[in-house]
Amino acid sequence: MKLRGFFLAPLVVPIGLTPWLLSGDITFGWLVTTLLIALIVTYIGMVLMGLPIYNVLMRRNFKAFWAAVVVGMFIGGVTWMLFLVLFPLSLGQGLSGVKSALSDLRSLRGLIWPGGALGGMVGLLFWIITRKTGVPPRPCARQRVRS
Repeated sequence: MKLRGFFLAPLVVPIGLTPWLLSGDITFGWLVTTLLIALIVTYIGMVLMGLPIYNVLMRRNFKAFWAAVVVGMFIGGVTWMLFLVLFPLSLGQGLSGVKSALSDLRSLRGLIWPGGALGGMVGLLFWIITRKTGVPPRPCARQRVRS
């Protein structure tokens, strides 16, 4: 279940970004490139932050859906900030490009949309896919199972 959630949940990002990107003036090549970069960055965020936080929450038996949404929004925001730093560097703009991206209000709004909102959707979808329904809880080692 966790593997299925890992592969399916991040697909929310390119699906959610497509209408937003198409509302602007973007060529097909840039659209595909942007969606591919977004998908790669999303999977990296899922591996580096999402799965470790998920494992901590599960070990502490914290399985509320809203926790998945809040954690997803946080990870989406952090991933958006990493994107704002790495994208200008990948274009060879150096630190001046990073400074410009981090001081642009439109870029910083991305912490809410698309970063935070899509991250929350990824977290929620991952929670829906990985939760166990209809499975009785396993008894603790100290509890005796009566037949």
